[in-house]
Parts: sequence; C-alpha cells; structure tokens
Amino acid sequence: MVKINRNYGIEVLRILLMLFIIEGHFLTHTNIRETLPFLSSSWIVVWLIQAITVSAVDGFVFITGYYQKSKMVNVKRLFNLWGKVLFYSIFIFLIFVPLGGQIGLSNILTTFMPITFKQYWFFTVYILLFLLAPFINLGIEKLNKQGHKLLIIILIIFTIVKPTLFPFATQYDQTDGMGIVSFLTIYIWGSYCRRYVKAIKCKGIGLLLSVIIVFVSKILLEEIVARTGLSTGSGLLYHYNTVFQIINCTLLFYIFKDIRISEKYKKFIAFFSTSVFGVYLIHEHPAIRDLLWKKWFAIEIITEWSNVCFIVSLFVIPIVVLVICTLLDHIRLWIGRRAAHIKTMDNLLALIDSIQERITQSFGEVENSGKI
Repeated sequence: MVKINRNYGIEVLRILLMLFIIEGHFLTHTNIRETLPFLSSSWIVVWLIQAITVSAVDGFVFITGYYQKSKMVNVKRLFNLWGKVLFYSIFIFLIFVPLGGQIGLSNILTTFMPITFKQYWFFTVYILLFLLAPFINLGIEKLNKQGHKLLIIILIIFTIVKPTLFPFATQYDQTDGMGIVSFLTIYIWGSYCRRYVKAIKCKGIGLLLSVIIVFVSKILLEEIVARTGLSTGSGLLYHYNTVFQIINCTLLFYIFKDIRISEKYKKFIAFFSTSVFGVYLIHEHPAIRDLLWKKWFAIEIITEWSNVCFIVSLFVIPIVVLVICTLLDHIRLWIGRRAAHIKTMDNLLALIDSIQERITQSFGEVENSGKI
C-alpha cells in the first residue's frame, strides 16, 4: 500500500476555503448584503470578509491544478466523487419529502441526475475539468517553460485580464468565472506554479494589498454606479475570473504550503479535511440550503440582531455549519466502510479496476507514441 505524503498546511487551507464558501453562501443566500446601509459598520465588515473569502472557489481549482499530475483518468476517484454527489442528492431528498419537501418532475430529475441538471454548479463544472485534466497534463508535459508560460499568458489575458479591464466587452467566459473556461485557466496556472514557481516573496503583504484593492473598488464602484447607472455593477472585482481573485488564491496557497504542522494536530486536521467535499454537498443541497438560509438564518431573523451579534454570527455560523456537516459526513464514511465488505461492492470494485486497466493501457499507448 502506497503511503500518501500529505501537506497538512494545504489540508488546513482546504478546510479554510470551505469555511470561506459557507460564509459566501450565508451572505448570498440570505441576501443580507443588499439590506445593509452603504458604509455602515456591518456593510464594511461584510464586504471586507467577502473580499477575502470570494477566492475560495478559485483556490480549490488551483490546488487541483497544482497537485493533479496524472495523465490518465482515475476511474475509482471518478466513481467516488460521483457516488458521493448521488448519495447526498438522493438521501437528503428522501429525508425531506416526508417533511413536506416539494415533489415534482423537475425535483426528481435534478435529484437522480444531479450533474446533468446542475444540482451543484461547482461539481458540474469540476467533473468536466476532472475528465479533461489527463489530456491537459499530457499536453503540458510536452511544453517547455517558455511554451507553458506563453500558454498561461494567452489564457490569463483573454479570460482573466479582459473581464477585469473591459467588463462591457463580449467575454469568452459568460459565467463570471463559474464555467469551464475559467476553471481551465486556473488549473493550467496551478500546473505552471507546480513546475516553475517554488516560492513567492512577501505573500502576506501581497494578499493584504490585493484584498484592500478589491474592497476599495467596491466603495468606488458603488458611488460610480449610483451616480451614472452603469450596468457593470459594483462587485466587479469580486467575480471569480478577475485578476485579484487569481492573485488571492495563489498567495493563500503559498502561505499555507510552507506551514509546518505539529504531529499532534494532524489527526484533528485530517478528520475535517477528509469531509470537505461532503460538507459542500450537504450544506449546499437545495433542501438544506433553504432550511439554513431561508428559515433558521432567514433575513427577517438576522435583521433583528444587533450589529455586534450580526458581526459575531459572520464568524460563528460558518464554523457551526462546517462542524455539523463534517460529523454527518463521517457517519456516511462509517456506513461506507461497512458496505465495502458486501460482495456486490467487491464485484463493483472489480469492474472499476477493469475499466481503469483499459484506460491506463489506452493512455500508455498515447504517451508512448507521442501523439496527443
């Protein structure tokens, strides 16, 4: 059995990024941001937090690009990811139906085909990136440093710099960074950093300056939009496919990459990091999402809190959601370990191994021939 050499600094970063995502969902799904008076203390805290946390999605894609070196499709991992998505999509649906959950053709199709019907937008895009990654890696391996750098420059200019500087122009990515075009750019940027960027100086200062620029842009654009009525919106630099979000996720990665974690904390970190994807699938399921942000922490409830309670809740609620969802995901893991001994599961795993072997042979032939 091959021992996995984990970088626990990056495992901590993955947990932090999931906290960032929960924070973003809290602020977005409750729509609380739109109710806060401009430049009030709560408004300033919320948009400062958003300036820091909004790069979380890019961060996960960057980590994938940095560490994903395989030049063949990993069928076991593919089935593992798809199985988790399908499990939570169906299981949570079945729990909420008796409790008054909506039943309709649309809900049923989305539940049983969560990728096709975009139950989780991130995974719908990520799974395509996952399938394309081996082919991208094969191509990247053929490039020298100059070729790889030129590829990155072209991608970043047209998919990151252009939307930042010319938001009114027609964009190659119409999703504000939530589509495969931006994911591919960040993935390839991550692979370049793995090969050629061993360290970055002044990471903390750079991250702080970038966050301040994003936040200040919000204030300036609020004023400009209010006075001119420009349709670009005031949150331009908060989009995933802008220069500063790429800078933020890159600097965050290098800050945590070099952190050395004491042995006594590694089990605790691993407990949470193994369930990061599960936390996303649980709390972002439509039924759980409505329960969290439309009932328990609905805007009508939040607006009744004092400023101090609201600001404290911005830090406490994401942590509570993360902990509870992690515990729930470990129940699934416990059930999965016992199900692994069932004979049907052995047959399924044997089938997956067979598929993996054929794919490995196919990719081996392509790599040896030098044809992509």
